[in-house]
Order: sequence, then structure tokens, then C-alpha cells
Amino acid sequence: MLYNLPFQKMKKYIFILAATTSIFFACKSKVETTTTTAIHIVGLASPIQLKYDTTVVYITDYFADLKGLDSVVIENHAYQADTSGKILITHEIAAPVGNMEVYYHHVRHDIPVFRSEKVKHHFKYQTNNKAVQQVEMSGSMNGWNRKATPLTKEGDTWTADLILTKGLYQYRIWEDGKEMMDANNPNKISNGMGAFNNTFQVGTEAAKKPQLITQEATDKSIKLLALAPVTHAYAYFENALIPCVVQGDAITIEIPNAAKALDKSHIRVYGHDGQSRANDILIPLKNGEVITKANALDRKDMHASVMYFVMVDRFVDGDKTNDRPTPNDSILPKANNMGGDLAGITQKIKDGYFSKIGINTIWISPISTNAEGSWGLWNKGTTSTFSAYHGYWPTALRSIDNRFGNDAQLRELISVAHENKMNVVLDYVAHHVHKDHPLYKQKPDWTTPLYLPDGRMNTELWDEQRLTTWFDTFLPTWNFENQQVVHALTDTAMYWVENYDLDGFRHDATKHIREEFWRELTSKVKQYKRAHPERNIYQVGETYGNPELISSYIGSGMLDAQFDFNLYDAAVDAFAKNETNFENLQRVMNVSMKYYG
Repeated sequence: MLYNLPFQKMKKYIFILAATTSIFFACKSKVETTTTTAIHIVGLASPIQLKYDTTVVYITDYFADLKGLDSVVIENHAYQADTSGKILITHEIAAPVGNMEVYYHHVRHDIPVFRSEKVKHHFKYQTNNKAVQQVEMSGSMNGWNRKATPLTKEGDTWTADLILTKGLYQYRIWEDGKEMMDANNPNKISNGMGAFNNTFQVGTEAAKKPQLITQEATDKSIKLLALAPVTHAYAYFENALIPCVVQGDAITIEIPNAAKALDKSHIRVYGHDGQSRANDILIPLKNGEVITKANALDRKDMHASVMYFVMVDRFVDGDKTNDRPTPNDSILPKANNMGGDLAGITQKIKDGYFSKIGINTIWISPISTNAEGSWGLWNKGTTSTFSAYHGYWPTALRSIDNRFGNDAQLRELISVAHENKMNVVLDYVAHHVHKDHPLYKQKPDWTTPLYLPDGRMNTELWDEQRLTTWFDTFLPTWNFENQQVVHALTDTAMYWVENYDLDGFRHDATKHIREEFWRELTSKVKQYKRAHPERNIYQVGETYGNPELISSYIGSGMLDAQFDFNLYDAAVDAFAKNETNFENLQRVMNVSMKYYG
């Protein structure tokens, strides 16, 4: 998303870029450092968000290996990485924003550090049922997994000690396995599906938080304005601290000479007032000059991308020769293949459809070979099985489904998109496989068990069994505790990058896959980008959950971004429902900005 301040002849106003990625920004009163571009980190180093007690940081999220690591220091505390690249941070920093100083191959690199915003909260629940034996709570604080937060009985009250970031949380109560509202709590909020959830508040938010906006720029410096007081700030050019001065409500930053040699670079700014962190600022530069107009950006400036999702089969049928609906009377026509294909997408790029609506990034649904026949069951008013028209039931991971097209048609699509200044992002399914996939038949032990130890079927347990649940009985989930599985599936993802000029991935079911997979895949992506600096490979994930869970998959060693479904739901409530006001949308937006920048 691109937010552009008004441009006037008297002053160069700088636009602010914002995305659902964890990219944050700020400076210190006066910092002396080199203006090196800190070349050993690929991309902008994501800030380190400290935890309530111990924070694990993977140095290998930022650097290719440990061979060149000289030292790691945060506020005079030195840290040593173990053989796996982890360091454990146990001390708290003094201010809301700090800096990690890393020397790698004798070159200094700087990484922002954010103080923990978590506090201890004592939750109490008063039941009206004196005979209840077990009370659990599901809510936005625990991913709606009631098994994650059992309550302890204290007299007639059930309690739990929670470590949470300040803010508003939604919840439901479970008494002896029965879900209900908290009858003794009048505070509630719409759940967006016609019902309500109870709410509780953790901590007290500051009445007025520090706020920064861009004000003006010359060819040598940038000035920011603090609308609410900022006492300190940090400024980063790429991944190195640069001098900046805080004087009253003005912050002045010198543009490093090194920026002139770079076609594109960035300055990031992170400020605070001693108690709270300010909003972050990202300023793009071209050959050292501040970019003030959106048309100076191109398709590789991913912060400014406008993405359009194409479900291939449902879009345009450009090649009638590959039409092949599944011949099965149990499938309603609308649940069968309709003929859309890669040639149809290329056709619409050529005729200007995407350009006319302002698109510069096309996300296409999975195109790898999918299951034949009919599967699943829809039995709500009508009854139907489904074909694999959507592409999310892979039976091969390195071949194009012939119902969508072929190798030449994919290459043409990407080439035509790039000629029209557009990116192509491929949907990649790593979480599961269709049971007809040959690899599953060869190695069934590479997937998680369909049945849990208690005998229950492990299907659609989205929160309780987040990392092992099957989506359906014919869709085994890969077991990512097995390193062989991680190696094989990350290599398969890289096959598409190495063989096609794609611009990135949309990753399906991100939260259902262990972090080890994402770390290895992103490490391979970075290794490839070091060898091919002209390539831009963007990774965005799909996660339904609270901001804590969503943000845990974003960072220098993880993904570039995630979709923000909480903000989407709040926007739908505010804009599409007469009974919902804008206060909740404002609250959710503020939470998103705090977590993602």
C-alpha cells in the first residue's frame, strides 16, 4: 500500500510506504558510524522484538553463516552465537528502541531492537455453575485454542496468569467442554459472524503516543516533524546507523553519500518518547535522492505493489485445447473445471485489463499437477463432490497441470507481465499433498498421523493441532519435524524460482507449517538472490490468527509479509454493516501498525 503526502513546489514532501510486513523505522540524538551499505545482509534487516523474558535470535536469519561473525553487542552486552546460530537475549533494553551492533567480516551492521511491550495480566472468571469441573478459555490471546489456556480454580473463581501485550482481547469460555459467553462480563464485541465474543483489557495504553511525519527533503538531508513529542530516534541507511539530530519537534537526517551509487536504497527512522515507540518511517531513495512521486517506483518496489488474485481456472479460457472437466455426475458444474488457463491470463495482460485497474502484481493460484476425479463433499442445501479446479490438491510438485497450460505458456505469461511492468507471484502449497501423490505412497511416514493418540480423527483441528492437522481425509499433512521433508519441500519451491523468472510466492496455510521450513526456504531464497541480485523474490503468507501469531512468521529469516485478515474483517464490519461503527476499525488498525509497522 502506498500513502502519499501532498507534493508542493515550495517543499518536497516525502511519501510514506506501509505494508503488512514487519518493516519498522527510527534515529538517535547523534550517532557516529560509517555509511557502509552493510552488504552482508540481504534486504532490510527486520527489527528484533524482545520477549517478556528470554528472546531467541537467529543470527543466520540475517547472515549467510557464522564463519564471518566477529561480535554481537546490545547496549554494552556482548552475545555469543551457538553452533546453530542462536543467541539468547535475557536483559531488557532501557528505552523503547535500541540497536544491535553486529560486526561480520569486520564490517559493522546495525539492527533495530524493540523493548518488550508485554505485561502480566491476572484473568478471573466467575462461573454460575458451582458443579463445573473444568474451565477453559479460547480467544485472540491464544489462537482460539482452548487447550492452550486452562484455568485454575481458586474458591468460586477460575483464574489464569497471562503474559500479553497491552490492548483489547476477545474470548469465549468453555465449561466442561461446552462453549459459552461469560455471563458476568458485560463487555462484548461482534465476532463478524452474527454472534459476539467477550472482551477484556490488558494494561493502560498511553493517552498520547509519539508520532512522526515526513516534512521536507533536499538533495543532502531529510527533515521529519514530531506531531507528538519524540525524545530520541534512530536512523538507518539500509542496515547501518547514520547521523540524525533531534531538536524540539524536528528530526534532521543527513543522506549518506553512499546512496548516490545505489539505484534504489532506503532510510528508516524509529523514534520514541522514553515510554512508547513512535510510528515508523520508510523513505525510498533513487541514486541518493528522495523519491517523492509514486510513478518513480517500479514493479520491484514491493512496498508499493498492488496485488490481484487470479484463480486460474475461474479467470479466462484462453486455450480451448486444454479444457478437460472431470466426467462425474456427482460434481455440480460450478464445482468442476471451467477451462481458465495460463493463456487466458496472458491474453488479459496483453489487452490491458490489469493496467486499466492499476495492478502491478498478479498472484496466480497453484498450477502444479493436481488430483484427477472427484473428492470431498458439500452437503449444505445441495450435495456435490469437487474436482481439483482450484489447484490446492497437488499430486506432483514440479510439473504444470495440463488443464492450466504448459511450460511455454507459463514462460510467455511471465515474460509478457514483465514487459508490462508487472510481477507474477505463484501460490505454493507446502503444507499438504493429495494422497494420490507418488511420494506419499512411497513415504507415508513423511506425513502426520490421521488419528490422534486419543482416537480422534486429526482433521480440521485448526488451532488445537495447528502443526499436524489434516485439511481432509485425502489430504495428508507433511511432517515438518522430519528434516528430510523440510529439505525436499524447500528444494521443490526453489525449483520454480530457479527454472522460471517468477517474482515470489504466496504461501498457503503458513501457520500450519513449522518455522524450520520457512527458515530453510528463506535461507535458500537469500542464497539465490546473492548469486542473482537482479532477481526480486517476495514471499507473502496466509495466516488466520492473532497479530502475535501472524507477526511470528515475518522477519529477515522468515517471510516478507502476511495478509492481515483481522484488519480485513474489521473493515468489512465498518463499511458493510450498519450496526458497526468505526471505533473497532481504528483500534484494529492501530494494533496492526504496532505489530507490523
